[in-house]
Amino acid sequence: MPKNSAPAGTRAAAEAAALAARLIAAESASWKSAFADARTATGAVPDAEAVAREIRRWFALFSPEAHARVLFEKRRAALELMRRVPELDLRLIGVVLSGEATERSPVELVTRAMGEKEAAITLLSAGLEAESFDTPWPTRFMRLRNSGSGGVRRDVITIATSVAGETLLVRVAPPHAPLPADEAPDETQTALESSGSLGAQGVSALLDEMRTTTASSFFVAQD
Repeated sequence: MPKNSAPAGTRAAAEAAALAARLIAAESASWKSAFADARTATGAVPDAEAVAREIRRWFALFSPEAHARVLFEKRRAALELMRRVPELDLRLIGVVLSGEATERSPVELVTRAMGEKEAAITLLSAGLEAESFDTPWPTRFMRLRNSGSGGVRRDVITIATSVAGETLLVRVAPPHAPLPADEAPDETQTALESSGSLGAQGVSALLDEMRTTTASSFFVAQD
C-alpha cells in the first residue's frame, strides 16, 4: 500500500473519492492533480471507479443540463468521426461514454481494424489530423491494457485528431485486444452509457436517447 494511504472501502477512501470528484467536476482540475490533492488531504489514494461515480453524481445534482450538453457535443463528434472513417470500425469508450467527462476531457475511441500507420493514413485521407499522442493520465482502457501479467504493455498507440472543435484520441489496439466490459448502470447512467463500448449505431442511439429524455430545447434541435 502506498505510504500515507488508507485501505479502499474506508471512510478516508470514500472522502478521497468525493474530494477528487469535486475538484474535477467543480474546479476543472485534472485527474492527476485532483488525485494528488485528495490523497494529501485525506491520507487515502482515491479509487478511480469510485471517483467516476462521484463525478456523475455531482453533475446530476448540481449541473445536469450543462453537463448533458457537454456529453452530447462530445458524443456527436465521436459519431461524426466514426462516419467519416468507417474503415477504422471505431468504438467509443471511456468517460465520454460512461458519463463523467468534463469540458476538458478528450473523446476516447479504439480501433482494432488496422495498425498505426494505416490508421493515420486513413485519418489523413479523410481530411483529418493524425498526430502521435502520449496520454498524460492513464484512462481506464489504458490501465486495463497495462494490468496484465508480464509488465506494462506497449501494444496500444494513440493518435490524436479533432472534429467539431473536440479533441479525439484514437487508441490503435491489436486485433484481439479486449474492449471494456458491460457493467450494470448506476443511478446516473442508462444501459447504453454503462455498456463499455459502442459502435456508430450505438452512439447514434445514445444521442437519440438524450434528445428524448433531456428536458431542453437544445437537444430537440440537434438533428
